[in-house]
Amino acid sequence: PMTGPAAHAILSPSAAKRWMTCPGSVAAIAACPVQDTASEAAAEGTAAHAMAEILLQERIGLKGQGSLLKKWKAEYGEKYDANELKAGVMPYVNFVSEAWDDLGGRKRARLLLEQRVHVIDGVYGTADAVIISEKKVLHVIDLKFGRGVRVEAEGNPQLRCYALGALRD
Repeated sequence: PMTGPAAHAILSPSAAKRWMTCPGSVAAIAACPVQDTASEAAAEGTAAHAMAEILLQERIGLKGQGSLLKKWKAEYGEKYDANELKAGVMPYVNFVSEAWDDLGGRKRARLLLEQRVHVIDGVYGTADAVIISEKKVLHVIDLKFGRGVRVEAEGNPQLRCYALGALRD
């Protein structure tokens, strides 16, 4: 795939709420047989994340238009409608762009997309967007594309792990 890590940490930030609430869940899951199939929702989320990354790269001028979208269509185009996913991720793309601009844009801030961060041994993950300003302000922004499952940003364990990892790195 165009985005995401090849392997997940045992203590992944995306599952932080679970393993922080129930440490025994780590051993229980390790004892379960491994299933290598992703749900339809997860597959759509991967395609949406790839689209969002392309739109941000084009918007901030990291890559030219067209070539990345062509790659996306080759990988996901038969299964997903590009325009539909683009519409779905635009609020995230706009939010990241505005946050980056508010912190000084290219002149005063770094925008890292799909950034692998390491918290401690065994705790690592890929943050969708990390913005670091020269004023020592850090923003970690995560795209949630699920339907019907609300995820709060305030106090979110996944985002806290990503922020700690970004600070550490």
